[in-house]
Amino acid sequence: MIPDGRGRLLRCGMKRGRYLALLKPYPFDLQKLLCGSSRCVGYPAFLAFVLMVAGFAGCLAKLRLSSREDTPIATAAHSSRMNSGKPDPGPHPTVRFVVDPGYDASRIFGLLSSWDPAGLDSRAADMGIDIETAKKIRAAHSLGDARSVLAPIVDERYQVLGERIKRSKEELETDWSKLAPIFWPLVFGLTEHRWLHSEYNVVVSAFHRGLSDWEGSRVAVGATLDRCWRLRIAAHEIVLSHVVQILRARYPRDVVPDTIAWAFAENTTVFILDDPRLRGFWPSVPPAGSYFKESNYPQLEPLEPGLLSCWTRRTSFQAYMDKAIKILEKGLRSNQANPRDSD
Repeated sequence: MIPDGRGRLLRCGMKRGRYLALLKPYPFDLQKLLCGSSRCVGYPAFLAFVLMVAGFAGCLAKLRLSSREDTPIATAAHSSRMNSGKPDPGPHPTVRFVVDPGYDASRIFGLLSSWDPAGLDSRAADMGIDIETAKKIRAAHSLGDARSVLAPIVDERYQVLGERIKRSKEELETDWSKLAPIFWPLVFGLTEHRWLHSEYNVVVSAFHRGLSDWEGSRVAVGATLDRCWRLRIAAHEIVLSHVVQILRARYPRDVVPDTIAWAFAENTTVFILDDPRLRGFWPSVPPAGSYFKESNYPQLEPLEPGLLSCWTRRTSFQAYMDKAIKILEKGLRSNQANPRDSD
């Protein structure tokens, strides 16, 4: 019905009773609201009201949809991280396996000219250098002074092992591609600390079985190791570098000396890499608890069981670190020289 301009209702496909029935369910007198009286002649007003309500509902729906589109969808993993309070792992680092004779030469000099927890005889033998040559290198005042002794040793070794080094590098790249998807998030989870470097350079070395980096991200692994141990040592040096740098952020050198930091990092790295999710990559490596019985660090063997117990009972990585430092302060003499070049 529509008004004809003189207040009379004209039929427009709906009887008056049906029109009024539409207004009755409301808890207030919608007839009076729209028309000013119970005799409703305000069909246009009613129509305007309906359109207004429909328009308002449409705008509200658009606002809600827009809000949903602007809000990132929270995945289960994201929600878990947000609720747990743990740091976001960030992007996983990448690894580059490289061949670098210059690095080998500089680290030979660095290791033989400074204190080493394994001792000079053990370190020289581990690098395949006779003890007399090792003593000459140690006696040099600088790397430049030692080059006359180092150059022929390094050149000869790379000529002999060139093809083997190349093959080892290729195998490492293949093996690491399988390990990486498990390794990066697992170590992050166990240390509760995001990775400090976006890239690690792993030198496939002709001399060094394994070297870590206490301040950077350049480590080494021996090219002549068997395939299982080669992958394990590469992982060991990356994790050790990560762990010791986490420790140094909390404990500066004047609070925790390098000897204790070294013992902490070596043991903790063994515990991390003994995780059941990683054991399958290096099944022939001795397990945590007896690892140092067969290593060139016999001084760590008596400390390993106590630290392992501390690790398995930890409530957090930081709590473990604090307790482990106290154990090591009692079990190690801390007045020795810098062991940062150790593996």
